[in-house]
Amino acid sequence: MQDESWLHDATCSTAVCSFNSNIPVIRHGTGLGHAWLEIEDILVCSVYMSPNVELGVFEETLDELSRLRNAVCKDVVICGDFNAKNVAWGAGVTDRRGLFLEELMAVLGLICLNDGELLTLVRVNGVFFVSPGLARMARCWLVLKEEETLSDHEAIYFEVGAS
Repeated sequence: MQDESWLHDATCSTAVCSFNSNIPVIRHGTGLGHAWLEIEDILVCSVYMSPNVELGVFEETLDELSRLRNAVCKDVVICGDFNAKNVAWGAGVTDRRGLFLEELMAVLGLICLNDGELLTLVRVNGVFFVSPGLARMARCWLVLKEEETLSDHEAIYFEVGAS
């Protein structure tokens, strides 16, 4: 992987990383506005979609995420800043991007873990979707306000394990 542990998309707008060397990365890749890796039985995908990206490009990225999700029969984490507003994750309104994203996540059977009470960005919310199996095993989901990220995005800590 790039830089030993970080994998980023072509524009370096989003990245994903595995910090536990005891859990090997099985495979990894990048696409339009996203980077992903597969560890054990979990696919982890980080996404950033600029607010300046046209709606067609946004939909193309969602199609790529759908194909990626459907290519694996595993648990999934899809998180990031889609610049998509939806009341389901704490925005005051739902825009077209938010509607498209909500519909896709429903079709893929994913659950949004953040409800809008804790902001994942300084001003608004990014979104954090997981498959039902991971949602059942979620023991902790926190926005780490005190961690320096050098971004307007807050760090998110997510822990899963058998109950």
